[in-house]
This record gives sequence, structure tokens and C-alpha cells, in this order.
Amino acid sequence: MTVDDDPVRDVLAALSYYLGKHLPEHLADLTMLHHYRPGEAPGSYRMRVLKAGDGARAAALLALGRSLRERADDAGIALLIRGDTGWPGHADLGRVPCLWVRGNPDLHTALIRSVTVTGSRAASDEGRMLAAEIGLGLADAGLTVVTGLSAGIDAAAAAAAFDSTTPPVLVHPGGLDQPAGLTLRNLADRAASMSALISPFPPGCDRTSRRWDYRNLLLGMLSAVTVVIEASSTPRGILTARAATESGRLVCAVPGPVRSGLWSGCHQLIADGVAQLVTGPSAVLDALQGAAQRGNPAAVAAFSGLDTEANPGMQNAPAEPTP
Repeated sequence: MTVDDDPVRDVLAALSYYLGKHLPEHLADLTMLHHYRPGEAPGSYRMRVLKAGDGARAAALLALGRSLRERADDAGIALLIRGDTGWPGHADLGRVPCLWVRGNPDLHTALIRSVTVTGSRAASDEGRMLAAEIGLGLADAGLTVVTGLSAGIDAAAAAAAFDSTTPPVLVHPGGLDQPAGLTLRNLADRAASMSALISPFPPGCDRTSRRWDYRNLLLGMLSAVTVVIEASSTPRGILTARAATESGRLVCAVPGPVRSGLWSGCHQLIADGVAQLVTGPSAVLDALQGAAQRGNPAAVAAFSGLDTEANPGMQNAPAEPTP
């Protein structure tokens, strides 16, 4: 199938192919070219992106992007770039060339009031139970739960949120046409039909270790608050929380058994002052309200319009800031 002629989309699609991998030498200077500069006019941004297609490498770069867009179109996957109506401009995505979407491409509406819930793939029964309780409670309050298409904590939070009136948005660590196990495939299909399944990686990309890490970073950038449940203290275990902190987002962590290494990352985040201690959805909502009252822009936008009756302790929601 032939897609529309748009060299900017072709360039951004091609650049997304190199996320989570080393750029070849002839493309090394593109690392900063597509990064969005806050306050930059859309026209100026498009002109900078088009420069990536100048010179001898232009034909190959544009051809790669076009082929990825055609493959995505055949698979029912949409390409979302900065300037599109559904682009989540409130999120800290200055270094993300584009997003690939199955389902509703209006990510701005879905994610303006969202919370990331994530944790270990090798989760305990207690961890999965808490993830389900928190995922459902926050979704019932009107927050979109953002989590990974992963086993363990993420899958438990997603499955529970699907039982609410606010379906979750799932983030894939590879191309959206890549197969997954039966349980994850069912979650992916539900997300595509009820909300959105998204990825920063184009069709055909396998789930490599570096792409898993990039996906975890993205989880911390998309929402106003990140809730970590049952995570180890390894750099990878707390990667999402660190990304959220660097993006100016609120981080919460659920404590667990003190002798369990599965929860050591949560304990470290709390001890370091990176995360607020929470034990359930009501505590997360209280923490979000506190961040909003302190003027955190992402928290103000997320808190505005929530169902405060779902948490009787919440009162006097702060007004959403004037654009």
C-alpha cells in the first residue's frame, strides 16, 4: 500500500528505527537533529527534521521511513508525530521522534490525566494483587493507567484497569506487529480496541535489551505520576522512576517485605527521597493532589476533573493552568 507523500514523516519514522541501538557512523550527527526544543515553532521543527534527509544519505533515509510507514499501514498501525492533534504534548518527549499506535491515536486526551504503574516481571502474588488494586482504583478515579505490555506487575495493573470505565494505555518494548504470548496478546488486543497500544519503535523491531530500557524510560515520561511496585534496586529495576524524576514527575513506591530483594528498589527510592511511600490507590491520589497544590504542572493537569468522590479525602482540586 502507498502512503501519503510526507518527507517529514518519512524521516521521523526512519529515525525511530535507530532508537535503542547505536547509530551508524554516517548518521551519527542525527542524534540531536530531531530533538524538540521547547517553544520551537512547528515550522522551524519541520525544517530541522527535513535537513536529516539532505545530502547523499537522503534517499536511503527517506526510503527506510517510507517502507516502515507502508508496513505499519498494512498492519493497521498509525504513525503519530509532533504537531498531530493526538500528540501528547504535555509529556516530556523531546527526544522521541514519533510514536506508533494501534487503537485511538488521540494520546493527548488519554494521557493528560494518567498514572504509570510498573514493576517487576517476576512478580509475587502479593505484588500482582497490589498492582491490580492500585490499577483498578486509579482507573475508577478517572486516571488512565499507563503500563508496559509485560508480564508480572504491569500485566496485573493493566488487566484490572480494563475492568474500569477508564481503559489503560499499554507501551510495547518492540514493534507493534511483533507477536507476544497469549496473555499479553489478549491485553494488547484489548488495548487496541478499547484505548491504545503504543511503541516508540517501528514495525519489525524485536524486543532487545536496549529497547526494553528505552521503553522503561518512556513509561516514566508519559504520566504525571509513576507508581513502582515490587522492583529490584538494580539500575534497570528503578529506571522508570529515575526517568520520571528527571522529567519533573511525581514518583511513588509501594513498600514490601524488608528482606525481599524483589522490593529493594522500592525501599531504595523511598529512602533516597525519590519516591513517596504509598500503600494503595487512595494514597496515590493524595500524593497527586499534594503535588498539584505545590504547583507541579503535570500533576495539576492530571488532577483536574478527577472523580474526587472515589477518594473522599480529596477536596478543592486545583484549577488547571491557563495555557
